[in-house]
Amino acid sequence: MSRVALLSAAAGLALATSAQAQLLTIALRPMTAASADQQVTSLLKGGAICIKQGPLSASEMRRALTSNDSDTRLREALSGAGVMINTSGSAAVEVSGVARITLADACLPDYGFGKIDKITGKAEVAVEWTLTDRATGAEIGKLSTREAAERTGGTGGLAGLVDEAFMANAKALAANPAFRAAAGRPLLASARPDTVQPRDPALLVLPPWRRVSDKTPLSVTAPRVIESDLDMLHGYAREYFAVPLEAGETLRLDMQDAAAKIVISVTDPKNKYLASTDYKTPERHLSASAKTAGTHIVSLWASSSPQIAPYRLKIDTDRRPYSETATPGAPSAPTTTASAPTNGPNGPVALRWVVAAPLEAQAGGQIGAADFCTSKEPVQPSEMRRAIESGALDARLRDDLRAAGFQVVGSMAKTPHGVAPVSLSAEARITNFQACILNWGLANFDTVAGKVAMSIDWVARDRATGAELARLTTQQGVDRKKGSGGLLYLTQDAFSANIKILLADPAVKAALRRPALAAPQPDDGPARDPLRAVIPPWTPTAFGARIPLDLPKVAESDIDATDEDKSSARETYKINVRAGETVSIAISDAQKPLRVGVLDMQSTLITDTFGASPALKWKAPAAGDYLIQVTSADKPRQTPYRMLVESDLRPKDPPKPVMAEAPKPPLAAKPEVAENGPPAKPPAPPALPSMPKFTPPPGVLLAEVGKSVQRPAGKVGAAVDLYAFIGESGSVFQARAGAPGAGGHAITLYTPEGDEMLKADGVDMTSLNGILPKDGIYMLAVGRQNAAKPYKLTLAADSPDLFQWSHRNLAGYEVLDQDGKLLYTTCWTAPGATLRYDFASGVRSSMSVERGGAGRWEFVGEPAKAFTTQLVAGVFVRTYASGDKPNSWGLDDPPPRTGAYRGYLCR
Repeated sequence: MSRVALLSAAAGLALATSAQAQLLTIALRPMTAASADQQVTSLLKGGAICIKQGPLSASEMRRALTSNDSDTRLREALSGAGVMINTSGSAAVEVSGVARITLADACLPDYGFGKIDKITGKAEVAVEWTLTDRATGAEIGKLSTREAAERTGGTGGLAGLVDEAFMANAKALAANPAFRAAAGRPLLASARPDTVQPRDPALLVLPPWRRVSDKTPLSVTAPRVIESDLDMLHGYAREYFAVPLEAGETLRLDMQDAAAKIVISVTDPKNKYLASTDYKTPERHLSASAKTAGTHIVSLWASSSPQIAPYRLKIDTDRRPYSETATPGAPSAPTTTASAPTNGPNGPVALRWVVAAPLEAQAGGQIGAADFCTSKEPVQPSEMRRAIESGALDARLRDDLRAAGFQVVGSMAKTPHGVAPVSLSAEARITNFQACILNWGLANFDTVAGKVAMSIDWVARDRATGAELARLTTQQGVDRKKGSGGLLYLTQDAFSANIKILLADPAVKAALRRPALAAPQPDDGPARDPLRAVIPPWTPTAFGARIPLDLPKVAESDIDATDEDKSSARETYKINVRAGETVSIAISDAQKPLRVGVLDMQSTLITDTFGASPALKWKAPAAGDYLIQVTSADKPRQTPYRMLVESDLRPKDPPKPVMAEAPKPPLAAKPEVAENGPPAKPPAPPALPSMPKFTPPPGVLLAEVGKSVQRPAGKVGAAVDLYAFIGESGSVFQARAGAPGAGGHAITLYTPEGDEMLKADGVDMTSLNGILPKDGIYMLAVGRQNAAKPYKLTLAADSPDLFQWSHRNLAGYEVLDQDGKLLYTTCWTAPGATLRYDFASGVRSSMSVERGGAGRWEFVGEPAKAFTTQLVAGVFVRTYASGDKPNSWGLDDPPPRTGAYRGYLCR
């Protein structure tokens, strides 16, 4: 239906009902959030000058929109506009919304004081509303709203700012004339049951960005399923829950989904520890029996990077067990019954692309090695998502339906939907993945064994009307003792098991066997972006395999366990270029710094760069094949990333894929297209907020970690450029300055107080590496012998974990007592690893700390003392293998008093 026709129909409906008192009534579905990859990611800023504090993840954005607060606010807005929310089943129209945060640029001025209520910034939320006829199931139309909220020094915190932007969308919906016309339809003569499965009453989706501590835990009662994040505002990634228990009652904790290793501990009403999972390899399950009645504290913290991680925790007891609202493993009944097919030959089935459920819905897993599946490596949810969206499942769906006697079009069949009467879509999630590569030690990844289980939501729709014909959820898996084809083939077999259940369902079979349409119709659903290349997981490129890549392309991949050799983990792509072609490579969305390089076909390195978001340009000296290699050296080496590869000789913006579905106009009163005019350009997606900016002193240039500064040629003769940048305590900092033929360069790094820390010099390209001792604004001087030569300065940094941060913080400074007297000084003997302590008493010792908290103390004349460090309920606890008394100190303890900066390396 055209925009004009839709608006005319809405206006006609409004006129038809204007003679009588109009009753606006709708049925309302719970709000849902768009997938994680559609949510904006951002940076949390805080302090008086809004310095970067850490990332805001897409999973936090989703939870901000799916907690019960969003539904409550929506009902408030609609009720305030005179719209009744009907719960008896007689409403003629049903409204559902899918929301996403498109902008979150905010600063918490009092963040450094532990206060997160005061806020300055802007948030924007976009919602896609769908109106459905409850009598027929047909879609009436869609409406898009996009509203923002902005504050300067207001209160309510970041969650309040997002909530305000969402409330503005709800009000825009309530005020829309076409929406109000649809809501004015007469009530149904007889009530129809709600087809939406109610939310699990035990599920508690916690709003993000809450300040919690062991003093102010969140009170919950068992049984309960909690969905939350360890995020930046939880105070170094930890959460606390207060659970009342009776004497003798056993508390049971089950970490069902987590994007990182999360340690669980339980303390009794007297703050004594009852149980805890191991910090190195945290178990998913923990139980503790209450010796006395009272409130017990459950604390969570991340023992691995990234420490900001979504999770799902089930809390129940032996006396109050949790029960599922639906029987696991059994396919649910279709929400609607397929209408009976009419006369005529059956038409083809139009396949939509298989999509992955949101990242946090995907289970993690493990890959073992050899016959006994030892040396297990983790499998991340991002790998599950890529296994689903790489096209492997689409190919299996096409083949299995053809084998069952169906003619298929679309998707991997690579043909238009045409006269197909019905479309089939699938949203998949992997619920269990426990696999073993039997010949891993021989670098053979083909022979595998293990269990893979999947849950698939299937929907069949009438392509002529858009009505839903059948809906089915299947939950099936496979258990293979031994077979070939690799891990991806094992996943395809689990998918085939679900297809078998799908095709056995009577309603689905009836829906798929319908007569062909009289005339071809536009394709259902958008075509896939031709620039996007989802690389299938578990492709062992560290052992010689190459991933072919044409240009331009955005490759979505993971460096996973099968990419790892003895020294690093890497993925290798093969490209073909022309002589003189300039190739641009940019890595984004990586969870840790990566190295990207260009090599020739003999694996000789040509150029490379390293950083959190590494980018480089390279001009091909000759036509032919070359390699692009992405490498991770730090453990754990697994990490997802996106890589954009472009060329100056090939179009950077190829024609965008044609939307297969004929565009349905939104119900908004404002037309998006000017009459008799060109179509309006869609709004550009908001850019990610940049690092916090500050105004450097006159004559000082601004630099930023993770970015490059290109300095032009100046006058002949020596010159010095002075830069200022924001540095993070404990991070491994790298500065690189120069260019081919640029001549001599010298780099000098200064502390935030202006003391010289490090120097480096070289010809053409000079690098300086060091450990930053504190948070602050650092100065960097770049001297060049000949200012007539341009150069590029690149800054990069690798953040520490909390144990490394505690070890490295204030390295090189004097530490004083309360009276200002010297206690000790420190200096590096092995930068980043071993720190020497020179005490005022004359005693000298050294300490080494690794990522994860393991380390050793060494005192002159005494045996070395190995230790492990845990962070439990906000307290560092250091335990010695020798049995010595443990040490402990609080994460939030005030920093020690410091004196002068004594130097970087020990002399």
